[in-house]
Amino acid sequence: MSEKLKEKAKLKPEAYQEITSILESSLGGSSYANALSCIGCGLCYAKCPSGEFTAFTIFKIIRLARLGLLDKVLPLRELWMCTTCYTCQDSCPYGVAVTDNLRAIRNLAFKSGFARPQHVAVAKNVFETGHTIPYRESDAVKRRELGLPEPPPTTLKFSEALKQVRKLLFLTGFQEVLEQYGGK
Repeated sequence: MSEKLKEKAKLKPEAYQEITSILESSLGGSSYANALSCIGCGLCYAKCPSGEFTAFTIFKIIRLARLGLLDKVLPLRELWMCTTCYTCQDSCPYGVAVTDNLRAIRNLAFKSGFARPQHVAVAKNVFETGHTIPYRESDAVKRRELGLPEPPPTTLKFSEALKQVRKLLFLTGFQEVLEQYGGK
């Protein structure tokens, strides 16, 4: 990005450098460089299943992030409306890694304290049980009725597997991020 454009957008150089660094490290240099080739055609938005029913505009989010305007991007409710179906990315005529960029931005938002309560609940459940969705008594009843093993052969049954999931979460810093939301 040119110095003139940075000045016009009133960017804080450190914010621009931060998002650039995060996206480059998350996506790899070539994927991030490819994201800079976006010409704003809007095909990602036009093809987005979430955008059809919501105010979700992936183009706006990616553009603001690339400009380094994190204070405008990270609190956006729309940031969490993407289902990561990759329709936008698959449709991009320039091969921009749209979904991958968005995922990197969401990771930054989560780490920065902007996660939605629903996402925090899922994250806590992953840490506590190794699953994104809580295992309910009604699930156990259905499994028994169908003659399936109860609990299912997952981290719910194998405590060593849950220990390995937690170890992975610890090694990736997930547990530390979760603690800021009152997690384990």
